[in-house]
Amino acid sequence: MKFVYFSPSTDPYFNLALEEYLIRNKDWSKNQLLLIYQNEPSIILGKNQNYLTEINQQFWYQNEYKVCRRISGGGTVVHDLGNLNFSFFESKTFEKVNSYQSSVLEILRCIDNLSIACEVNSRNAIFLKDAQLKISGSAQFTSINSILSHLTLLFDSNTKVISEILEPNAFKIETKASPSVRSKIGNLKPYTNFNIQDFKIYCSNFLDFKNEFIINEEDIIKTKELSKIYASNSWIYEKAGTCKFEGKFGKIQIENGIITHLGYENMDSNLFIGKMFYEPKIIQEISLLNWE
Repeated sequence: MKFVYFSPSTDPYFNLALEEYLIRNKDWSKNQLLLIYQNEPSIILGKNQNYLTEINQQFWYQNEYKVCRRISGGGTVVHDLGNLNFSFFESKTFEKVNSYQSSVLEILRCIDNLSIACEVNSRNAIFLKDAQLKISGSAQFTSINSILSHLTLLFDSNTKVISEILEPNAFKIETKASPSVRSKIGNLKPYTNFNIQDFKIYCSNFLDFKNEFIINEEDIIKTKELSKIYASNSWIYEKAGTCKFEGKFGKIQIENGIITHLGYENMDSNLFIGKMFYEPKIIQEISLLNWE
């Protein structure tokens, strides 16, 4: 049976936790679920990515975007209320691993049915065919018995802000973390008469996900507990690994989010060694906001 659940939450930590909770704790051997949600402004890192590489630091410290890390790999994406997130849950078979037949290609069918010319590239991203603008990226996570395939869809997002957030930083950086593949982006809304809420319902109906999935009180409580981990510094920043970067004013080495070396003239490095790099006050004190 095919179920759908429209998350009422726009908290990115809750919705990311809900994905993990559902893939690890529910049986999808006989049923399928389409989870659809929207998040308030947030930056979603892939599981193996370094936030220093992926996020434009100048923009980040001047704007209020939550930083999150998801359970799956792939590249960094930016969410706002104009972006839709589709998460498909199903049983795991060998043929389905690293295949997006039942997720990306299903959303492509929804778009094709509206006579909007789109195509999927080798990385399972959806592009507007004529404009060659990326409107969707995807990733996958597998548990013992199930597969979660999720994708974004830029419906009516602020693409200017997204491009600014993902613009490469001016400083040099050395890291072993997986980098994102950047593309020019666009929105789907100019090509359809749907508003975002109607488009969600259209997709679920067109794909025959019409049965309402019930999230009970216990599910909510456990998801909220898990969301605390998703909002924690250890999950978001300390998984960044070791990296070194060099700006105009000096060099810094960071290991798991903590400053381990600081090479700046006329500055006592002992004041900063052992502190978390992402704290805005620390950034300002070591002059990294002087980006020119």
